[in-house]
Amino acid sequence: MKKRQQLVLLTNRFPYFPGEQFLETELLYSSMAFSKVELVPVHTGEQQRDVPDHVSLKLCDQARWRSLLTHDRQSLSWLAEEMRQASRFGIKGWLEMVNWMRHALRISTFLEKQWLQSPSWDLHNTVFYSYWLSPAALALALLKEKNKALVAIARAHSGDLYEQQRPLPYLPFQRKIVGMLDEVHCISRDGQLYLQERYPESADRVAVHRLGTQDPRFINPSNPHPSFHIVSCSYFKAVKRLPLLVEALKEMKGSIQWTHIGGGEGFTEWAQEVKRLLPSTITAHFTGPLSQAALFAYYQTTPIDVFLNVSEREGIPVTMMEAMSVGIPVIATNAGGVSEIVDGQCGVLLPVDVSPTNIAQALMKFKEQSKTNQEMYRQAARRKWETVYNAARNYTQFYESLAHRRGSNGN
Repeated sequence: MKKRQQLVLLTNRFPYFPGEQFLETELLYSSMAFSKVELVPVHTGEQQRDVPDHVSLKLCDQARWRSLLTHDRQSLSWLAEEMRQASRFGIKGWLEMVNWMRHALRISTFLEKQWLQSPSWDLHNTVFYSYWLSPAALALALLKEKNKALVAIARAHSGDLYEQQRPLPYLPFQRKIVGMLDEVHCISRDGQLYLQERYPESADRVAVHRLGTQDPRFINPSNPHPSFHIVSCSYFKAVKRLPLLVEALKEMKGSIQWTHIGGGEGFTEWAQEVKRLLPSTITAHFTGPLSQAALFAYYQTTPIDVFLNVSEREGIPVTMMEAMSVGIPVIATNAGGVSEIVDGQCGVLLPVDVSPTNIAQALMKFKEQSKTNQEMYRQAARRKWETVYNAARNYTQFYESLAHRRGSNGN
């Protein structure tokens, strides 16, 4: 693969904690296509992850650049064009629109000073990549309008893609961003179709490049015990609907073991209350947040029958990829792109508006299957991961596409 000189990767916070841990794996493959990767976190933090040797860090100016908003003709033109969309949500929509543009101007001004105005910058050997369809992607779209030869792309996941997943169901400038960038790489086919249907004039700019996880090189051990072991893994957020999961567990029969991996604000108090309310037939274990290394150490030694996710909204959860990579079947609600990873061979899909009773019934049906049938699900889960969510294949293909990418003017 022919290498380009430089990738400028805009993140929300990475390499700072928390979040965006998926980039740890992706960055390992970036050296295949780029000699140098510059990380530009839009926000910072106190604790920082280690990064590969070819990756360095540039800190974006944290000022809001309020004064630029009233003097920049390009941004004023974009704001005027977006006003009708923002007006659907009144003053909240206008404030959201202006806030996005302020952040985008802060980022684009920094990028111009660091790269575009640098005499040593090589236009034809640099790719600008926003990990989210966010104000960082808007910043790249603004720069792209002024310099068509610039190569600028973005990923699109879930909360940055689907307006209905936002507290205020509005993502400013989405049409302009999708239409201006060279390509938007959705992590799911569902996301690709969503953007193509909304913006058919830019359909050829929207592609699918899936995330993936590393091969752990082991399979979760089969459960020799009569107790049925269910694992869930998520932040403690309303959208994850952990109370719904608990209500379903209460309706199950027989000996049940439930382990939840993850945490969040208010989780400790909630978990203590849950332990008090669950019947004696259910043993609940809360690990708190785990690093990926600790998670796989747990999966390697602890027999698990099924991974359960009852989220109201999703993209394609990396937690499911991790579970399936070690042969754990998944029962999940059909939210976002979940149907692209869970099917009738490797698990069970449930409707998003599922009741506790229906969740319990699905779990009991799985629990009461023969060991032979359960083993078939386990093997199918591993095969699905190998063919669709293997990081080595997915990220190699993704970076190959970036290595050959040219700006929209064909240079």
